[in-house]
Amino acid sequence: MIIPLGHEQTAVRRLPWVSFSLMILCTLVLAFAQNAKVTEEDVDRAVEKVVKYYAHHPYLTLDPELAKQLGLGSEQQMTAVLDQMVSMLQAQAPTPEDQAEQQAELDRLMEVVKSTANALPVQRLGLVPADRRPLTFLSYMFMHAGFFHLLGNLFMLYLCGPFIEDLWGRRVFLGFYLAAGIFAGFMYVLHYPDATGPLVGASGAVSAVMGAFLVRLWWIKIKFFYWFGLVFRGTFQAPAWAMLPLWFAGELFNAWITDSMTGAGGGGVAYWAHIWGFVFGLAFALIMRYGKLEERFKLGPPGDEEVPRDPALDRAEKALKENHPEVALRILQEAHRRSPDDTVLAAAYWDLAVTLERAPEAAPAFARVVREDAQRGETDAALLGWLQLRDHAPQFQLDPATRVKMLEALTQAGRNLEAAPLLDQIIADLPPAPPLGLLLKLARAADRMDHPGRIALLDQAIAHSELPPATRSDLEARLLRRVAFTWSGAGAVPMEIPADIRDSDDPLRAALTTSAVFGGMEVPGMGPLTGLMGQDSGDPRSMAGSEAELEAAVETGAEAGTYRPLEGAASIELETPEDEERL
Repeated sequence: MIIPLGHEQTAVRRLPWVSFSLMILCTLVLAFAQNAKVTEEDVDRAVEKVVKYYAHHPYLTLDPELAKQLGLGSEQQMTAVLDQMVSMLQAQAPTPEDQAEQQAELDRLMEVVKSTANALPVQRLGLVPADRRPLTFLSYMFMHAGFFHLLGNLFMLYLCGPFIEDLWGRRVFLGFYLAAGIFAGFMYVLHYPDATGPLVGASGAVSAVMGAFLVRLWWIKIKFFYWFGLVFRGTFQAPAWAMLPLWFAGELFNAWITDSMTGAGGGGVAYWAHIWGFVFGLAFALIMRYGKLEERFKLGPPGDEEVPRDPALDRAEKALKENHPEVALRILQEAHRRSPDDTVLAAAYWDLAVTLERAPEAAPAFARVVREDAQRGETDAALLGWLQLRDHAPQFQLDPATRVKMLEALTQAGRNLEAAPLLDQIIADLPPAPPLGLLLKLARAADRMDHPGRIALLDQAIAHSELPPATRSDLEARLLRRVAFTWSGAGAVPMEIPADIRDSDDPLRAALTTSAVFGGMEVPGMGPLTGLMGQDSGDPRSMAGSEAELEAAVETGAEAGTYRPLEGAASIELETPEDEERL
């Protein structure tokens, strides 16, 4: 005998509420059945009365299918009936009037048996092919014949259900489970349309979950306990792709043997319900997987929930404990190649590679972790990851969009010493025609750290062809105020603005190419800047419409994989409240 004990998968990204709720509901239904007013003992007593009465009146007419139809009465009871019938055959037959009364009494006792049996929970909730009721196609999968029947089904549901629920989400998994149970029951009824015994148990639906497990988690190793006689016993591991098909083949064989021996009755185990449930689960999972429905409807859990633990992590840990770090690294490397979206696996691969001084080969894997952290807004984690990449794999470069996010996070945190070289690197890699949103982001970051390239970035943004005219005027004034603020902070006193500069068609260009004298010192390109501050209305509301216009107007043609995530994200809030107060 072989019994499954568990498998490698040990964690899910969210609590499997549906799987646990189904287990609890099945347990409650069985508890209700065992504490119902009508029990199996009541039926046994009613059958016993029929047996005794018929034993004393063997000349009466007994419904020969009664016990078989209801699944009641044991072989010993029927044997006792036959023995007593033989002993009573020589008894004197009663008068017709007495025989009619006795037959009526026997009929009454048989009706009591039928009514008592029909009141049993297993009969009311079970699916009887010969007496089909719509609700029983659903209720039968929550009713079980006993504790061990319940335990076996719930154990298999516990092994497989939470992990399929984690992949598909709670709603899809619940619908799948119920549909599988209904389908398995329907196919059982088609196979045994005249069967009078009730079909009960969650095995059809659970078999469907096992079929889905085979498709979606075929590589998982399952641990089994085996014993043969008193000598051969122990445990072993085997992958799902090997063991679940063997189980399915065994069910097919048992179904064939049962049909050969019992005919249309189906025997005591609903093998065909197991078979059709498993087929349903296989088909459903294949459609979900290869029809890309999981990705299309985003059935996976939110990214901020717990990530499932890949079995490769356990194997790698075991290799490390056995002092085989290179083996552990190969395990993680192969697992990452198989599951590139698993950030937990990628992080473990990176950590071990850093320890073994082989960080560059794991850098692309870890870069995805940093990028996803940045996209989710987890800037602290993303910054920490970027610093690790910079220190251990300095030749590896993150994609441009993520680098810009790192730059913004560093400048917002006041870490200008770390931000400055990153900004230089981004500027050096700028495409010939960078998106407007990118220019403004870089200008804002440069302004925060007083970077020498801030004026050039703003000038390039102002000259951008996609900048709306009204926004360009406001942005020019803000640039001039920023430059003037810088010099006034050094104690400079502006001179009068020359008329040719003030009346120029492009005062900003003229201002940036004209010298002026501040406090007796000639400063190239700075003379008229503060005089142009009058272009700004001074009303903080004046920029609101321009910024909204800019947000709607910025559409870039950046290539995919470069700065496209920055499109439409432009902002020109280049001054802080503290700057305004100092101005």
